[in-house]
Amino acid sequence: MCTVLTLEGNVVGRNLDLSYHYNEELVLCGRNVELEFRFVEDLKTHYAFMGVATRIGGRPMFYEAMNEHGLFVAGLNFPNNCKYGKVKDGCLNLCPFELIPYLLGSFKTVEEVKMCSLNLVDEVFMEGVMNAPLHFYVSDGVSSIVIECMEDGLHVYEDPYFVMSNNPPFDDQMEAMKDLSSYTNAYQEVDARHSCVGHGAYGLLGDNTSTSRFMLAAFLRKYVSDSSVSSCMRILDKVSMVKGSVVCKDGSLDYTVYSTVYDGKSFAVYYKLYDGMCVKKCSLSDGSLDLSEYVFEAMV
Repeated sequence: MCTVLTLEGNVVGRNLDLSYHYNEELVLCGRNVELEFRFVEDLKTHYAFMGVATRIGGRPMFYEAMNEHGLFVAGLNFPNNCKYGKVKDGCLNLCPFELIPYLLGSFKTVEEVKMCSLNLVDEVFMEGVMNAPLHFYVSDGVSSIVIECMEDGLHVYEDPYFVMSNNPPFDDQMEAMKDLSSYTNAYQEVDARHSCVGHGAYGLLGDNTSTSRFMLAAFLRKYVSDSSVSSCMRILDKVSMVKGSVVCKDGSLDYTVYSTVYDGKSFAVYYKLYDGMCVKKCSLSDGSLDLSEYVFEAMV
């Protein structure tokens, strides 16, 4: 389970919530790293992008990333609903693991992404490595969309809240969001014995389910006093998972493995790990963006 949101000024935050991890790394893909694809032409040159990935067969599989123009793409868990399709004529046919590098290497804005006839093909990277059931969040600070592949095809939704979590499908989430207007950050008069200085979001659920995290992140985004990296990280803290609070079907414990915040104006990434108290800045963007090889930095 995960949560992602975009603040004004194109500050994007993401929690990765899992019961395990795959030695994730921060990765910079320079403009001259050749990007290979199964069904479309390879990209020999492209926009530089940076994000979190795990290496499989020497190749980074990106969880999320932002390019040098501030376009951000993230994949979030979407089990029981996700169903990738087959190759279609006249479409931009991409495997799920190719979507993030292709979009970030090719496009500057969400509007450009929306113009392509996207089709996600159910072809695995290699034998024994299955495609993760994901839906995708795309944002540029001006607008955001959600991409979902289901039994009835691929859907692209406008996301007015600039927030995404996991199941249910996005149109169902929008139904639940109709209740958000009943919550406020304003001071409310209640029983004096129970009062302190305010009752912001009084009555809003704070459990770990996808819809509750979606609503809470949307509420906090609406009322946050500034759009700084620190404010974004604070919101991620409010929708993070404490290890032990969520027990999975197999008995494992879901928790927030890492939190990342991307600053679209400075092309910088900040992160913290579950066991770490400090927010650290990734140094990858300090070098040349014209590199022809991936650059990796450990998340420690």
